[in-house]
Amino acid sequence: MLAVIGALGSWPATFLPRRFDGVARVAMAPVLGLCAGTCVFTTLVWFVPASDTYWLVPLLCACSLAGAVYRVVGRDPSANGMRAARTEIVEVTEATGCPGRRKRRLIGLLQILIVCVAVAGPITYAFGVRQSVGPVGYRVGDAQGYVAEIDGLQHQSIRQAVRAAGTEREWSNLALNFLAVYANSVQELDATPLSANVDQLVGLWGTDTQSPFLVAFLISGALGLYAAMRWATRRGSWVAVLAAALFGGAFFLQLFFDGSEGAITGLAAIIPLAVLLTEALRMPRLGTLVLLALCTSGLVALYPLFLPAVVLGAMATCVVLGVCRLRVGGVSLRMVGLTVLRVGLLASLAGVFNLLALVRAARYWDGVLHGALLNRPLPKYTFLTAGVVPSWLYESRQFYDLSQPGGTLIARIGLTFVVPALLTVVAVTGLRRQIAAWLLLAMLASACALGAYERVNNACGYCADRSLLPVTPILAFLVCLGIAALVASASWWLRAVGLLAVCLTVVAVAPTAYSSLMRFRNGSYFMDPSVRTVLAHLPGRGTIALEGFNENADSIVELGLVYLAVDERAWGRVTLPADTNESDSLLYLGIGRPRLNYPLDGAQFKPNYEYVLTRMPGVATGRSLLSRVGGVALERRAEPVDVLADSGLIVAPPQGDRGGYAYVDPYVSEPMSFVISGSASSPIYIDLRFKLPATASIDVTGASLVRSSQTGRDLSVCVRATGHSPARSVRLRLLPDDDVQLTSMTIVTRCPTRS
Repeated sequence: MLAVIGALGSWPATFLPRRFDGVARVAMAPVLGLCAGTCVFTTLVWFVPASDTYWLVPLLCACSLAGAVYRVVGRDPSANGMRAARTEIVEVTEATGCPGRRKRRLIGLLQILIVCVAVAGPITYAFGVRQSVGPVGYRVGDAQGYVAEIDGLQHQSIRQAVRAAGTEREWSNLALNFLAVYANSVQELDATPLSANVDQLVGLWGTDTQSPFLVAFLISGALGLYAAMRWATRRGSWVAVLAAALFGGAFFLQLFFDGSEGAITGLAAIIPLAVLLTEALRMPRLGTLVLLALCTSGLVALYPLFLPAVVLGAMATCVVLGVCRLRVGGVSLRMVGLTVLRVGLLASLAGVFNLLALVRAARYWDGVLHGALLNRPLPKYTFLTAGVVPSWLYESRQFYDLSQPGGTLIARIGLTFVVPALLTVVAVTGLRRQIAAWLLLAMLASACALGAYERVNNACGYCADRSLLPVTPILAFLVCLGIAALVASASWWLRAVGLLAVCLTVVAVAPTAYSSLMRFRNGSYFMDPSVRTVLAHLPGRGTIALEGFNENADSIVELGLVYLAVDERAWGRVTLPADTNESDSLLYLGIGRPRLNYPLDGAQFKPNYEYVLTRMPGVATGRSLLSRVGGVALERRAEPVDVLADSGLIVAPPQGDRGGYAYVDPYVSEPMSFVISGSASSPIYIDLRFKLPATASIDVTGASLVRSSQTGRDLSVCVRATGHSPARSVRLRLLPDDDVQLTSMTIVTRCPTRS
């Protein structure tokens, strides 16, 4: 993905203003390509699915690269009175006083490589330790929503999804269900249309690429910040590398492991957009306005929530510049007319580049202002108070520690108050004679005002959290701009202060980033590689049911991701009972529904399934085993009537589960439930066998209980299936139920007389 967006942005990067040297143009190419690719494929996916447009990806990349080569090496420098991009690069290089262009370029390329490693290295390490390629989720399962979009867009256009939403209850594919509900909502489509086309091109799916692509988007944002620092300082300072490396800090790690793809892609475009806006204010050339419109349209498509802060910041800056102009020499009618014309051109181009995203964004902003998002099951971030927000935004404290401060009192005070205060002082030193810095400061104030509005007016802590996100890359730019000003000072003691500021930044951010990485490495759910290994043995025909993936602490992430992984390899053949929403496991797959659980007679469950992908292969069922890796197995149904464990059980985490055992969950209030699939002329019973932790007596209760018997630590329970064929459910409760292991569940035609 990084190569694709870099190629897409190579030609637009040659139109950057002269202050961008060759290395900065290379660094800006990915974020420009991200915006361009998002605009193109968001528009196309409205009409046709990615399966019909994927061939445009290599074509557009080739055209962009050819255009870049032509502008750099093939254009006549004197044509139309304009310098070629090659001439501009040479002039900027010579003006900086660098001893040699080749050395400067090599150093710049080395810096770009260091930025890529600094951002992608820790995340890659975490995935390597967990032997997974993702997707991943910590406490938020947003990744499965993006995967559902990517997979759905490979089969349906947005227009088809919008029209199909009325038949939601009849659907058997929850990925298309999600896409239809999401397409009818007001939220952004972000980069999923581009990802869907790239996946279709290379023959992969969302679960294969969502995490690697998200790393590429993080890198593009870091490189955009690196290019902006080179633009601001007019030199290849190593402070630019520090600024870009902050894109791999605790703040961005939290967004990554929570799957916040829209927020990450939007943040990637914030600083480049601000820099281009500054250039448009200083010298409004047509090429700069077009690039600014491209980035604006890209931001609208990627994460429109950030655009009001950009607009308000730009308006405040224009007012200040206008007042200054009045004090110096006045403002002419011609100047006002040209300004209005340029703003109109900018708005028109932004609409032309991505009209669909702009229309959706307008409805989205209206919903945000009127609290429409409050009807959704959003996380409650009540701990985001004025006392802890600065340390979170400066990346000196990780997000999930804000409500539970740890360490010594001195460390808490230092990270929460002292470090943000000192870094703020450093940031102030970079404001002198930097229009971009003042523009970003205005954007920062606007983002804070919007966050306060959401918190006070709508009482939405999550909405305030989202509104404040642009503050962190802005602070990274301002702090490093101040450091660069101090380091470049003629005074030795100011240079010493600059070096101390570098040390303070590293000491404050690096340990927090490391502790965040360890938290997410150890506590997140990574897509279990054993699922993919087992699915390789799935036959090309026949329906496959899921069992036990909603029976653990990570089920809010695991069930959806496994469902989508199976659906990708057996499209339309995966089935799920989904009659219980245990541990909110259906929260993301059931988005937009008034009830999150589905009836057993709904189309999402096909009781005539032939195969079962189970997380509890240690439980004897009578099915034949096709493949097993640790606690995940693929089994073939052996009898016309089969039983699936539905809820009320618990299994071990996949990375530590070798036995595939299931235990009665003592922490849920609901009883165990089982689903019986298949038709039979005679009564059907479930014979359940349990292993008790001791010889203590166990009480068994259930409306359809026939008999139970206990011999030592062995408990046998027989329950009659009630309801209507071909899908019936049975509920059962064991008291007490600590450490009670389910060892067997089989279908019988009559209850055994003894265990």
